[in-house]
Amino acid sequence: MLSPLTFDWAEFARIAKSLAAAAKDEAAHRTAISRAYYCAYHKARIWREHQSSFRTLPLGEGSHSALWDAFVSSSNKLEMQVGHIGKRLKEYRTKADYRMSYPEVSFHADGSIKQMEKLISLLDEITSSRKSGNPS
Repeated sequence: MLSPLTFDWAEFARIAKSLAAAAKDEAAHRTAISRAYYCAYHKARIWREHQSSFRTLPLGEGSHSALWDAFVSSSNKLEMQVGHIGKRLKEYRTKADYRMSYPEVSFHADGSIKQMEKLISLLDEITSSRKSGNPS
């Protein structure tokens, strides 16, 4: 059970899926993209900070790019995939938050959820392979 001060970032995944599934308007699609991104970002950030060989990332401006760049620059192919997915999700989130016109918003809402799920699955796969002594 989580302490009262701990937020479960998977709640953003639940909200994103709910919004995308029932979305009839652009605002819901944009919000789904944003929540999917932030779920992926926080899951990846926490995962990365739990790796003993990695320093804590700063919060604030540039922290998102720093996280995804750290994954992309890894020698581990699965971690590299995580970084590329994270960068794509960040691009979609930026469009959803700042573009006045976003014709592909519905398509990207569904895609963001799939990519978020893939990213989380990759993190789980990397963790499992390390526990079994098989670094990818």
